[in-house]
Amino acid sequence: MEGYKFKIDGSALKDGVPLPLAISALESFQSIVDKTYLISSNKKTITAKEREKFVLKATEFKHGSLLTYFDIAMQGVQLGLPLVSTFGPQNIWDYTKETYSLLRIVCGAVQKGIEPKYEFNNEGDVDLTIGDTHYHYHAPVIQIGKMALSNYQDLAHLLDPKKLNEISAGPRNQENQIYILVKMIDQLLTYQLK
Repeated sequence: MEGYKFKIDGSALKDGVPLPLAISALESFQSIVDKTYLISSNKKTITAKEREKFVLKATEFKHGSLLTYFDIAMQGVQLGLPLVSTFGPQNIWDYTKETYSLLRIVCGAVQKGIEPKYEFNNEGDVDLTIGDTHYHYHAPVIQIGKMALSNYQDLAHLLDPKKLNEISAGPRNQENQIYILVKMIDQLLTYQLK
Protein backbone atom coordinates (compact mmCIF):
# COMPACT_ATOMS: atom_id res chain seq x y z
CA MET A 1 0.00 0.00 0.00
CA GLU A 2 1.27 3.46 -0.87
CA GLY A 3 0.27 5.18 2.38
CA TYR A 4 -1.29 8.58 2.96
CA LYS A 5 -0.30 12.21 3.51
CA PHE A 6 -1.47 14.96 5.86
CA LYS A 7 -0.49 18.57 5.19
CA ILE A 8 -0.91 21.98 6.80
CA ASP A 9 0.36 25.00 4.91
CA GLY A 10 0.55 28.76 5.23
CA SER A 11 2.86 31.66 6.02
CA ALA A 12 3.14 30.63 9.71
CA LEU A 13 5.25 27.68 8.53
CA LYS A 14 7.64 29.69 6.38
CA ASP A 15 10.47 29.76 8.92
CA GLY A 16 9.75 26.44 10.62
CA VAL A 17 6.77 24.64 12.06
CA PRO A 18 5.44 25.95 15.40
CA LEU A 19 5.04 22.83 17.54
CA PRO A 20 1.74 23.85 19.19
CA LEU A 21 0.19 24.29 15.72
CA ALA A 22 1.61 21.00 14.43
CA ILE A 23 0.57 19.05 17.52
CA SER A 24 -2.95 20.48 17.49
CA ALA A 25 -3.44 19.73 13.78
CA LEU A 26 -2.04 16.21 14.00
CA GLU A 27 -4.06 15.46 17.15
CA SER A 28 -7.33 16.65 15.56
CA PHE A 29 -6.64 14.64 12.41
CA GLN A 30 -5.81 11.53 14.47
CA SER A 31 -9.12 12.00 16.32
CA ILE A 32 -11.03 12.13 13.02
CA VAL A 33 -9.55 8.84 11.84
CA ASP A 34 -10.04 7.38 15.34
CA LYS A 35 -13.79 8.10 15.05
CA THR A 36 -13.88 6.05 11.84
CA TYR A 37 -12.15 3.18 13.61
CA LEU A 38 -14.51 3.37 16.61
CA ILE A 39 -17.67 3.25 14.49
CA SER A 40 -16.24 0.56 12.22
CA SER A 41 -15.22 -1.68 15.10
CA ASN A 42 -18.27 -1.00 17.30
CA LYS A 43 -16.08 0.38 20.11
CA LYS A 44 -16.87 3.24 22.48
CA THR A 45 -13.30 4.37 23.19
CA ILE A 46 -9.79 3.57 22.09
CA THR A 47 -8.10 2.01 25.08
CA ALA A 48 -4.37 1.37 25.38
CA LYS A 49 -5.04 -2.19 24.21
CA GLU A 50 -7.03 -0.92 21.19
CA ARG A 51 -4.22 1.55 20.42
CA GLU A 52 -1.89 -1.43 20.06
CA LYS A 53 -4.22 -2.71 17.32
CA PHE A 54 -4.94 0.58 15.54
CA VAL A 55 -2.70 3.62 15.08
CA LEU A 56 -1.61 6.13 12.47
CA LYS A 57 2.15 5.81 12.06
CA ALA A 58 4.09 8.77 10.68
CA THR A 59 6.70 7.45 8.27
CA GLU A 60 8.20 10.75 7.07
CA PHE A 61 8.01 14.52 7.60
CA LYS A 62 8.83 17.15 4.94
CA HIS A 63 9.83 20.77 5.52
CA GLY A 64 8.33 23.88 3.87
CA SER A 65 4.87 23.18 5.14
CA LEU A 66 4.06 20.42 7.57
CA LEU A 67 3.74 17.44 5.25
CA THR A 68 3.47 14.10 7.02
CA TYR A 69 3.38 10.75 5.29
CA PHE A 70 1.60 8.12 7.35
CA ASP A 71 0.25 4.59 7.29
CA ILE A 72 -2.93 3.30 8.88
CA ALA A 73 -1.65 0.35 10.89
CA MET A 74 -4.11 -2.32 12.03
CA GLN A 75 -2.97 -5.49 13.73
CA GLY A 76 -5.14 -8.38 14.87
CA VAL A 77 -8.34 -6.43 14.26
CA GLN A 78 -11.56 -8.02 13.13
CA LEU A 79 -14.03 -5.26 12.48
CA GLY A 80 -17.77 -5.85 12.47
CA LEU A 81 -19.49 -3.88 9.77
CA PRO A 82 -22.45 -5.62 8.18
CA LEU A 83 -21.68 -7.26 4.84
CA VAL A 84 -17.96 -6.58 5.17
CA SER A 85 -15.84 -9.64 5.77
CA THR A 86 -12.47 -8.01 5.21
CA PHE A 87 -11.93 -4.55 6.61
CA GLY A 88 -8.64 -2.76 6.69
CA PRO A 89 -6.76 0.51 6.30
CA GLN A 90 -8.24 1.30 2.88
CA ASN A 91 -11.78 0.92 4.26
CA ILE A 92 -10.91 3.16 7.23
CA TRP A 93 -9.62 5.78 4.79
CA ASP A 94 -12.65 5.43 2.47
CA TYR A 95 -15.09 6.04 5.34
CA THR A 96 -12.99 8.98 6.58
CA LYS A 97 -13.03 10.48 3.05
CA GLU A 98 -16.79 9.89 2.61
CA THR A 99 -17.48 11.49 5.98
CA TYR A 100 -15.55 14.59 4.96
CA SER A 101 -17.52 14.70 1.69
CA LEU A 102 -20.81 14.49 3.61
CA LEU A 103 -19.82 17.28 6.00
CA ARG A 104 -18.53 19.50 3.18
CA ILE A 105 -21.73 19.08 1.15
CA VAL A 106 -24.10 19.56 4.10
CA CYS A 107 -22.21 22.48 5.65
CA GLY A 108 -21.95 24.20 2.26
CA ALA A 109 -25.69 23.85 1.69
CA VAL A 110 -26.56 25.21 5.12
CA GLN A 111 -24.20 28.15 4.58
CA LYS A 112 -26.21 28.95 1.41
CA GLY A 113 -29.50 28.72 3.34
CA ILE A 114 -30.52 25.33 1.92
CA GLU A 115 -31.73 22.90 4.57
CA PRO A 116 -30.69 19.29 3.90
CA LYS A 117 -33.40 16.62 4.03
CA TYR A 118 -32.51 13.22 5.48
CA GLU A 119 -34.41 9.99 4.89
CA PHE A 120 -33.15 7.01 6.87
CA ASN A 121 -33.87 3.39 5.95
CA ASN A 122 -33.99 0.37 8.29
CA GLU A 123 -30.26 -0.36 8.00
CA GLY A 124 -29.45 3.20 9.05
CA ASP A 125 -28.34 4.28 5.57
CA VAL A 126 -29.47 7.75 4.58
CA ASP A 127 -30.68 9.39 1.41
CA LEU A 128 -29.70 13.03 1.60
CA THR A 129 -31.44 15.63 -0.56
CA ILE A 130 -30.08 19.13 -1.01
CA GLY A 131 -32.21 21.12 -3.41
CA ASP A 132 -32.57 18.90 -6.48
CA THR A 133 -29.44 16.85 -5.78
CA HIS A 134 -29.59 13.44 -4.10
CA TYR A 135 -26.82 11.63 -2.24
CA HIS A 136 -26.71 8.22 -0.57
CA TYR A 137 -24.52 7.45 2.44
CA HIS A 138 -24.10 4.26 4.43
CA ALA A 139 -24.94 4.34 8.14
CA PRO A 140 -21.31 4.44 9.37
CA VAL A 141 -20.66 7.66 7.44
CA ILE A 142 -23.48 9.49 9.23
CA GLN A 143 -22.35 8.11 12.61
CA ILE A 144 -18.74 9.06 11.97
CA GLY A 145 -19.84 12.53 10.83
CA LYS A 146 -21.70 13.13 14.08
CA MET A 147 -18.68 12.05 16.12
CA ALA A 148 -15.98 13.75 14.02
CA LEU A 149 -17.64 17.11 13.31
CA SER A 150 -16.11 18.70 16.41
CA ASN A 151 -12.65 17.52 15.31
CA TYR A 152 -13.14 19.07 11.86
CA GLN A 153 -14.24 22.24 13.66
CA ASP A 154 -11.02 22.09 15.71
CA LEU A 155 -9.03 21.94 12.47
CA ALA A 156 -11.05 24.84 11.03
CA HIS A 157 -10.20 26.92 14.14
CA LEU A 158 -6.51 26.59 13.20
CA LEU A 159 -7.05 28.23 9.81
CA ASP A 160 -6.26 31.92 9.56
CA PRO A 161 -5.78 33.73 6.21
CA LYS A 162 -2.63 35.44 7.55
CA LYS A 163 -1.06 32.32 9.07
CA LEU A 164 -2.50 29.00 7.91
CA ASN A 165 -4.61 28.60 4.77
CA GLU A 166 -4.75 24.86 4.06
CA ILE A 167 -5.24 21.56 5.85
CA SER A 168 -5.41 18.55 3.56
CA ALA A 169 -5.05 14.78 3.42
CA GLY A 170 -5.17 11.97 0.91
CA PRO A 171 -3.36 9.00 -0.58
CA ARG A 172 0.38 9.66 -0.81
CA ASN A 173 0.69 9.83 -4.62
CA GLN A 174 -2.74 11.20 -5.50
CA GLU A 175 -4.72 14.42 -5.16
CA ASN A 176 -5.90 15.29 -1.68
CA GLN A 177 -9.34 13.95 -0.82
CA ILE A 178 -9.81 16.01 2.33
CA TYR A 179 -9.15 19.68 1.70
CA ILE A 180 -10.10 22.32 4.27
CA LEU A 181 -9.53 25.90 3.17
CA VAL A 182 -9.96 29.22 4.96
CA LYS A 183 -13.21 29.84 3.03
CA MET A 184 -14.74 26.76 4.69
CA ILE A 185 -14.28 27.98 8.27
CA ASP A 186 -17.75 29.48 8.66
CA GLN A 187 -19.38 26.45 7.06
CA LEU A 188 -17.77 24.00 9.47
CA LEU A 189 -18.08 26.10 12.59
CA THR A 190 -21.77 26.95 12.29
CA TYR A 191 -23.24 23.53 11.53
CA GLN A 192 -24.46 20.69 13.72
CA LEU A 193 -25.10 17.38 11.93
CA LYS A 194 -28.57 16.03 12.77
